Amino acid sequence: MKKFYLSIIALAVGGTVAAQSTFDFESVTLNPDSYDNGSAQNGDWIFTQNESIRMTNVYDTAWGGIWNGFAISNTTDLSTMDYSNQYSAAPGSGAGNSSNYAIYYQPGTISTETIGAQITEFKISNTALAKLIMENGYFNAKQFGSPNNANGQPDGTNGEDWFRVWFMAESEAGDLDSMEFYLADYRFADSTQDYIVDTWETIDLLQAFNFPVSTLNFKLESSDNDPVYGMNTPAYFAIDDIKTTGLVGISTNELTSIDMYPNPAREVLTVKAPKGQITLVDMQGNLVLSEAHDVQSTLDVSNLASGVYVIRWSSASDSYTNRIVIQ
Repeated sequence: MKKFYLSIIALAVGGTVAAQSTFDFESVTLNPDSYDNGSAQNGDWIFTQNESIRMTNVYDTAWGGIWNGFAISNTTDLSTMDYSNQYSAAPGSGAGNSSNYAIYYQPGTISTETIGAQITEFKISNTALAKLIMENGYFNAKQFGSPNNANGQPDGTNGEDWFRVWFMAESEAGDLDSMEFYLADYRFADSTQDYIVDTWETIDLLQAFNFPVSTLNFKLESSDNDPVYGMNTPAYFAIDDIKTTGLVGISTNELTSIDMYPNPAREVLTVKAPKGQITLVDMQGNLVLSEAHDVQSTLDVSNLASGVYVIRWSSASDSYTNRIVIQ
C-alpha cells in the first residue's frame, strides 16, 4: 500500500531543553480484549507525567449508553463488521505493539493541563470498524472505490472516495490553525495508490504549526454522506503515544520575561530574555546562528531562506525553545 503522509524531520538540537512525556495509556488497567468508554461517568481522562493532559469523555445513559470523546481500549477484533466492534484499532494493537490505545468518537478535545506545555506529536490510525466498512460497504455506507452508493446507484464520485480528519490547533495565546490528514484516499489516477490507513502514522505538530499547540479539536469528514443524516463512514479514529513538552527549570518571572518577535519575521527578529545564549536551527537540524545574548538581541534574518526554524535561549541552568517562521 502506497502511503502519502506527512514527512517527519528529526531536529538535531543539542542539549536538554524541556521535559518530555509520552502518554501511551498503559497506565489504564483493562481486562484482556476490553475497553473503558466512561460508563462509570467519572468525567474526562486526565493523565500526568512531567506534564498533564486532559482528554474529554462524555457518557450518556440514554439509549443504553452513548459516549463521545475518548475511550481507552485494548480490543483486537479485526473482522467483526458491526458497531459492537467500535473499540478496535485497525493495526490490531497499540503503537509499537503495545496493548492500550485510545479511540476517538466525535466530538472530543485533547488539551494540556500544565502551563507552558505543548502537544508535539501523536500517532493515529483507523479503527478496524471504519476500515472494514470502507473496504466492503455496510448498510448505508458505501464501499470505497465504487462509483455507486450503498443502494447501488451512481453517487457522482466515480469511486474517488476519501475519509479525512482535521486537526484544529490552538495555543495558550489564542493562535488558531488547522491541518488535514487523510485516513483513506481513493482519488489517485493509478488505483494501486489508493489506500486505507491500517498502520500507526505519526503526526508531527512541531512541523505542522508555527505555534506551540496546547489544545486539539478534531473534525471527521467523508466523501460518503447522507443528505439527511450526514456522514455514512463511521466517525472514529484510533490514537496513541501522545507526546508533550513542557518548560523545565524556568521560574514564572523568567518565563514571562522571555519574548521573541515578530513571528513570522521578515528582516529582523528581536529577542528579550535574561542573559544567555541564542541559537537558531533550521528544520534539517543545521545550526544557522549562535550568539551571546544580554537582555535584548536584534537578529538579522533577512538572508535566511523562508521556512520554519527552532530558536533556543539558554543560560547556565535554564533553557527555552520556540519555533519561528521566517518569511
